[in-house]
Amino acid sequence: MTNQKYKLLILDYGGVYSFDYTSAYFSKILSDAFGKSPNEEERRKIIEKSHTFGEGKLTTSQYISSVTKLLEVPDFPTVEKFEGITISVTNPPSDTMKKLVKNVRKAGIKVSLLSDMYMFEIKKTRPTGRYKGFDYTAFSAESGMTNRNSDFFKQTLGYFNIAAEDALFVDDGKANIEVAQSIGLNTLYVDKQIFNSAEQLAQRIREILQG
Repeated sequence: MTNQKYKLLILDYGGVYSFDYTSAYFSKILSDAFGKSPNEEERRKIIEKSHTFGEGKLTTSQYISSVTKLLEVPDFPTVEKFEGITISVTNPPSDTMKKLVKNVRKAGIKVSLLSDMYMFEIKKTRPTGRYKGFDYTAFSAESGMTNRNSDFFKQTLGYFNIAAEDALFVDDGKANIEVAQSIGLNTLYVDKQIFNSAEQLAQRIREILQG
């Protein structure tokens, strides 16, 4: 699997390492928690708030209050309900992806996890051990930056002292891919209409790393 071109593999969590998560889950969380699915304008505004929340700049209560106003719903969920619904759609790692990470590291390539994640998600799921097995992990709420900030990627590259052109970033978010590309990272966009399984994705990553 070794290819001198790549010294570092960077993976997103939700849509890549767990593989199961898709953008549709975001609307499901809002619908289940607030009783209303957002229209496109509401979704855009809520995503902006979500980025601020993901940077650790809002508490869960503040985020819930903001979303309640944007959706113009009469009732809002408790913190416990919202956090529970959010975590329920964030699945554990895919066994296939866990095996891939293990084999990539055995081949001498560093592997990092880099993901937008709310602070309560990190605190409640880290004890389960789902983020173990990496050389480094970076989460937005702890770093104060999300995937739309190129410094988030530079932080990981700096930790390893590895140049962008020597790393491969894998994500199912097109906007995140574009930010990564802007600083010279090699990328693999995980379009879920093309990648139907974690096995298919893992095979493609192996092919890229093998050159």
